[in-house]
Amino acid sequence: MDFSEEKEAVPIADRLRQTAETLTHKDAAAIRIVPWNDRCKKDFIRLSTLWIKQYFVLEPADEELLSDPYRNCIETGGEIFVAVDTQTDTVAGVCALIHHPADQSWELAKLCVDPRYRGHGLGERLIDAVIDLARKKSAEQLFLESNTVLTAAIALYRKKGFVETPLKESKYRRVDIRMVKSLNPGRK
Repeated sequence: MDFSEEKEAVPIADRLRQTAETLTHKDAAAIRIVPWNDRCKKDFIRLSTLWIKQYFVLEPADEELLSDPYRNCIETGGEIFVAVDTQTDTVAGVCALIHHPADQSWELAKLCVDPRYRGHGLGERLIDAVIDLARKKSAEQLFLESNTVLTAAIALYRKKGFVETPLKESKYRRVDIRMVKSLNPGRK
């Protein structure tokens, strides 16, 4: 599947500028974080593609991961978490925990919250779900790769205990920061 040629009714930049009704505290409480199910595949691809295209371009590694999220994230021992608005049955956000068996590393990846749902702590809740599962799987450390242009995301990662570490070779050209979080028992 070639995501770079995906046709959209509304250009991404226009869609990101559109505003929706502000979520009330009650509405935000109606959003549940749940594990992946196959019904979420299109939304995982849509949201992942949306944020990448807002700031960057889809790269071959994105296309590979998005071509089969289940195989690339879950079959290797990871998970994809989905924030679902239970009032509208809308996928509001996604985040993946990816296990890399070759070096036994664990990665937080593809965090994205739909623009209509931002500002209500969903990104933090998705990260917490990934951290909790990584701990249950006895991961000692969780890493992520990002870009410093994503200032809100970098601030959130720091808030959740991720610290910058030297860059390693990445499969993404856009990566200019690597962060890790120790998952020692009892530490947040």
